[in-house]
Amino acid sequence: MGWLELVLKKNGMVQKFINTSLICLGCVCLTACVNDWEQQNLDSVVIEPVMDGKVIVDYTLGELTGRSFSESLSPEYRISSLTYLLYQDGQFVKMRSISDINKNTQWPLTRDNMTWAQRQELKDTLSFDLEEDMNVYPQYTAIFIANCPLQDESGKEVENPLLKYKGANGEYLSLDQIYLMLPSDGFKDNTMFYWASQDIPSTETPNRDEPYNCSINLQRVVSRLDIGRKEPKLKTIATSLTNELLDDNKGVVQQNVSQSISEFAEKVQEQYNKLTDKEKYSSIIGSLVDWIKKEMCSSVIESIINPKLSDALLTDFNNSNIVKLRVSSWNEFSSVKTVFSQAANIFYINNKTFGYDQNVPLVSSSELNADGSMTAIAFGNINEEQPNVIQSITLTKEDGTTLELTDLNCSVEQGGNTIVCLECNPFEKIELQDNASLDKDFQINLDFADLLNAFKEGSELKDDILRDLIIPVIDNNDSSELVLSVKYPDVEDCKIIATLNVSE
Repeated sequence: MGWLELVLKKNGMVQKFINTSLICLGCVCLTACVNDWEQQNLDSVVIEPVMDGKVIVDYTLGELTGRSFSESLSPEYRISSLTYLLYQDGQFVKMRSISDINKNTQWPLTRDNMTWAQRQELKDTLSFDLEEDMNVYPQYTAIFIANCPLQDESGKEVENPLLKYKGANGEYLSLDQIYLMLPSDGFKDNTMFYWASQDIPSTETPNRDEPYNCSINLQRVVSRLDIGRKEPKLKTIATSLTNELLDDNKGVVQQNVSQSISEFAEKVQEQYNKLTDKEKYSSIIGSLVDWIKKEMCSSVIESIINPKLSDALLTDFNNSNIVKLRVSSWNEFSSVKTVFSQAANIFYINNKTFGYDQNVPLVSSSELNADGSMTAIAFGNINEEQPNVIQSITLTKEDGTTLELTDLNCSVEQGGNTIVCLECNPFEKIELQDNASLDKDFQINLDFADLLNAFKEGSELKDDILRDLIIPVIDNNDSSELVLSVKYPDVEDCKIIATLNVSE
């Protein structure tokens, strides 16, 4: 772990803290994704003030570690700016931008490799005189913010900085009021927020040869979502849609087929009524018509139409541009955007909680990864009752073609500085739209010479039934095969459902 050392000096002489168990007062390092921020163990620190009330503080920064969009990105490419703020009893005292933080910065940043400007800017003088009428010593809090510049290179304050530390009239906000805001253009590797907050206790006369240091962690504020892609199973989806289309209660294909076969059965009844010699079939005509409408119809749907419809849908899937886009590898896309319907967009520095401000953009940062997955960066949950909710993911190709995965409604429980893994199936299933039209069709041949074998009551009259009742109705050159057109919806008009869930 890197260190940011704090050395206290009085009148040019290095002083020693009373509490020798304290090792460091201001170490700044980047931590990897953990479940939450690490807590500073300073509860037992009790340090008396120096005699003349003046304390000089020297800071140094150490090794930086932590995850970014690019796993192996070194610290100088992840930290683009560093700002130091000091608060006394919760009120603003000063703000200072640390110079020369760029791609040439050497990490760890020690006194040996600091620039002259950094040596001066990472030094501060604090007063620990008793506060009038209160008989207490002032409480200082040092704040470090990375990648959120408050001043430009000329020293002029940045307009509308992402750290809200001033009010509408330019007044400085208290420590409890200041907060970070999500950027309107999202995060990049060198703009993710890192933060540290450290109370500085009062001290007594130390020893020059034994300076004290106290470590704190400069921890990443934002959290990371890694979203993997689940390969859709088109054959399973085609079978599922087939079952829906043939459902007894609501299947549009089932209704269409049943109606066609029922109409054929009624024609068989009409043909019987035309016969001059009805006696031969009088005992079975009712059973024959019912059998055609029910048992034969169910058998035809299950054994003939079902597999043919499933194959037809699978062929349509493979030929559909919409489906092809859905099942495309995410490596074929050049950019991605993740939209939250509910999420935090501000982070309160002092109490380490997230919140929402309607005047602040609710924008996440998303990147496609080389392995075909994607990563999104956002703040943590506002609270347990208000988790982050991902509404949609939009992927875009170089030619402008977009794939929109909508209505995801995935709730994600996130703390600060955490990582959560999700799995997205861009084509979980397909559903019929309301009032879907049957624009596609295929034909099947129903050979009654075979089908009538299942009509047991008329087994002895099979040939006669074919000749007198079935073939005349078919009216197809004395053929016993009924050609049936099966109509079904175009997959282009169906609703494709994507899902997003926390990985198990």
